[in-house]
Amino acid sequence: IFAPSKHNHICQRRSTWDVISNNADFQNLGDSVPETLVQVKFQEVQQRNDSLGKVVMALDVSGSMNDYNRLVRLKSAATHFVRDVLPNGFLLGIVVFSYTATVTQGLTAVSNTSRTDMAEAINRLVAGGGTCIGCALKESVQVLKEGGRTAEGDTIILMTDGEENEDPRIAAVLPELLTEKVVVNTVALGTSAAKELENLALMTGGKAFSLSDSQANIEVAMESAFVESTTAQLDEADRPITILDESIELDKSQEIPIMIDPELGKDTKVVIMSGNPNDLVANVSDPKGNTCKNCSFRISNSGSKWLTVEIPSPAMPGTWNLALATRASTDVVNVRVTSIAVAADDHPIRLRTFLKKLNVNHALDACIYSEVSKGPHAVLRAKVLAKVMTPQQNVGQLIVELFDDGVGADVTANDGIYSAYFTQFKGNGRYSVVAEVVGDGSAIVVRGRRGSGGLPVVASAPEQSTNWPPTEKTASASPEFGAEGIPFEQFIYVDEDIEVAEPQEIGGKNAPSFR
Repeated sequence: IFAPSKHNHICQRRSTWDVISNNADFQNLGDSVPETLVQVKFQEVQQRNDSLGKVVMALDVSGSMNDYNRLVRLKSAATHFVRDVLPNGFLLGIVVFSYTATVTQGLTAVSNTSRTDMAEAINRLVAGGGTCIGCALKESVQVLKEGGRTAEGDTIILMTDGEENEDPRIAAVLPELLTEKVVVNTVALGTSAAKELENLALMTGGKAFSLSDSQANIEVAMESAFVESTTAQLDEADRPITILDESIELDKSQEIPIMIDPELGKDTKVVIMSGNPNDLVANVSDPKGNTCKNCSFRISNSGSKWLTVEIPSPAMPGTWNLALATRASTDVVNVRVTSIAVAADDHPIRLRTFLKKLNVNHALDACIYSEVSKGPHAVLRAKVLAKVMTPQQNVGQLIVELFDDGVGADVTANDGIYSAYFTQFKGNGRYSVVAEVVGDGSAIVVRGRRGSGGLPVVASAPEQSTNWPPTEKTASASPEFGAEGIPFEQFIYVDEDIEVAEPQEIGGKNAPSFR
C-alpha cells in the first residue's frame, strides 16, 4: 500500500476491493452462492433502419412561462429547430403541460411537409396553469410507444421553468422511465425550475441543460439544447460539429472569418439570429475571396429572427468570410456555424466536456473536464476555455482556463483531458458550462501512449524526434477574428513520451480556435 502508484495517490491508499465495493454499482448486492446455477441472458442490439431516431419534446406552458417572454423565446427556438434544423427521417412528437399534459403532435416523421404543421402547432401554444412534470413524462412515454413501438433508447426533451406542484411528481414516474429505458434530457429555464431535473437526467442517462433569463443568446442556447438532444441519437460521423458560436455586438458592419477544416464541409450551415432581421444584410465569400453565388439564404418564416445560410457541399476548406451589416444603430447578432465530416473515417477535432458532479457540495467536486480528440488520438498543448454562466444576473459569464499538466484538478498530464476547479461561486443556483478549444500554434496529436501505474515523472530528457511518414491530414478550425488562410499546415503526430518529443510549431501567423 506504500507503492508510489497513481492508484494510491488518487484513492488515498485504499485497496482496489475497497474502491470497487463502495461503488454504487456494487451496492445492495446479495452474497454469491457458488452452488447456484446462474443463467446469463444476452440481448442482441441492431441499428434501427426505420428512422434516424425518436424524440418527444415536452414543453412547459404553465402561467410562469409568460414571465420574461419565456414562451415567446421558446416558440422562436422550437419553431426554427423544427423548420430548419431537425433532419428529415426523425420521428418527432410534441407534448405540452401545465396542470395536465396534452399531446399536441403525435409521433410524426419529419419531412418538408410535416415541418410546417409542427411549427404551426408550436406557434399556437398559450401559457397558463400549474406545473405537472410527471404528467408530461408519462404522456411522452405513451407517445414514444405509439403503434406498438418500444421506447427503449428514445429521448424526451423536457423544458420547464417551474417547480412541480401537481401529481404525479417526477419521483413517482421515474421507475417507469427506468423500466422503459427512456433517456430524458432536461432544460431548466430560469432560477425556479424544479431541483429534481438534474437527478432525472442523471438517472436516465440524459443531459441537463440550464438557461438564464438574462442570457443575450437564450434562444440560440435553447435551440442548441434541442439539437444536442436529437443528434446524440445519430452515428458520431453524422453529428454536426460546431465551428463557431458567438454573440456579437454589431456596430454598422463587421467581418467574421469562419475556418472550415479539410475533414469538414458537408451540410455546412451558418445560422444568424438578429434582433433586427429586416435591417441586417449578410454576405458570404469563399477562401479565394469570391462571393458565394450558390449559397442559399433563407429566413425561417415571416417575422422570424433567424437567417440560415447553407454552403454547398462539400464546402471548400479554408477561411470563409461572413460579412454582416445593419441599418440599425446597433444590433446584437448571434452566429452559429456547423458542419459535418465529409467522410466517416476522416476524423475532425471533437471536444467533450463533462463535470465531476452535477450537484456540488464541496470545493473538490467543482471540477470541469474537457477531452480534446481527433478520432482515436489525443490533442495536446491546446488552449481550452470553459465559459461558466452564473445564476446571478449581475455577474453573467466567467472564464476558466483548463489545463492538461497533471497539476491540481488534472489527474494525468498529456492525456488530452484538460481540467480545472471552478472556485468563483457567487451563491446557490444552477451554473451552466460551455467549453471551447483555442489553438495557439503549438497543438499536437498523440498517436498513443503506453499505460503505467506509476506516478508521472517530470524530468529532463535528451531531445528526440519521432519521424512519422508524411500524412495528408491537416487540421485547422474556427479562427479568432482576424485569422487568414489555413493556419495549420499539418498536425505533428508523436507517440509515447510527449516530454521527449521534438518541439515543432504547427501554427500560422494568427491563432485559430476550434470547438
